[in-house]
Amino acid sequence: MNDQFRAKLAIYGQWTYRAAWGLEITAALIGLATGIALGYQAFASSETATTTDLTLASAPFFMVALAELTKIPVATLMFSVKWRWKPILAVFLVLIAGITFETVFMGLERAVTLRQLRVETLHALEAELLCRGEDLRAVARDSLAELQARFQSARDQLSELGPTIFDR
Repeated sequence: MNDQFRAKLAIYGQWTYRAAWGLEITAALIGLATGIALGYQAFASSETATTTDLTLASAPFFMVALAELTKIPVATLMFSVKWRWKPILAVFLVLIAGITFETVFMGLERAVTLRQLRVETLHALEAELLCRGEDLRAVARDSLAELQARFQSARDQLSELGPTIFDR
């Protein structure tokens, strides 16, 4: 029974190991795609950006993508090294996890900032349109008052002329 249990654990361990690699590769690919997208966005929106600027904007994401791929080998190494190396490797793993956390946090913060900018832009546009609407209403009121005054003036002139065919 003990051997069967160990065999099952070994199979589960292999699947867990594969899934962990799948997650790390996915995280690395997302990091690479983010680096490329942000670098291209910065490059496209700037008239003075060079290829070096594109590379420098993308480089941190490429480094994080490579750091992602070191987690599993370092964690695996922890099982085979002597005890004096384990704390050093544990600190290294915590630092790599911190890099990942900071990168994800920065991405979420950027998304929130972009949404806030969009909302602020829409609020500014709304305020501008409301102001224009008020201006148009004022112009319309002034034009209406002017038209009414002209109409009344024309009526007064007609009444001075005496009865016309329009009075019947």
